[in-house]
Amino acid sequence: MAKKVAVLAVNPVNGFGLFQYLEAFFENHISYKVYAVAETKEIKTNSGITLLTDDVISNLKGHEDEYDALVFACGDAIPVFKDNADKQYNLDLMEVIKTFGNKGKLMIGHCAAAMMFDFTGITNGKKIAVHPLAKPDYTKWNSYR
Repeated sequence: MAKKVAVLAVNPVNGFGLFQYLEAFFENHISYKVYAVAETKEIKTNSGITLLTDDVISNLKGHEDEYDALVFACGDAIPVFKDNADKQYNLDLMEVIKTFGNKGKLMIGHCAAAMMFDFTGITNGKKIAVHPLAKPDYTKWNSYR
């Protein structure tokens, strides 16, 4: 069976990280679909380059079983999420992450992905990896829980 990956791209996304994932999938013949964590398919990279994704996060809900893995392409996820946590696309993001995690799917990400996964509660009892520079913030955040 061919593998298929759902890629979540926040707005703004770290273009370098996103394109490394997409290039690896392309080179290894892994099917993927990029979902914007936004109201529209048009997002920007941290450097301001406009990208058009395949779809939006709201359309991934209910289709998690069509994918073998979830990739979280970070960018300015935490500060942007903090300021927009009540937006429907971020509520959809949390629901999709939780669904993938509860189904035991492979979940990958960079930068603050582990923190986003942890926000949903799916990391309880599991080991996660965080960037060394993020570890103090992650540890501090976890002490408040």
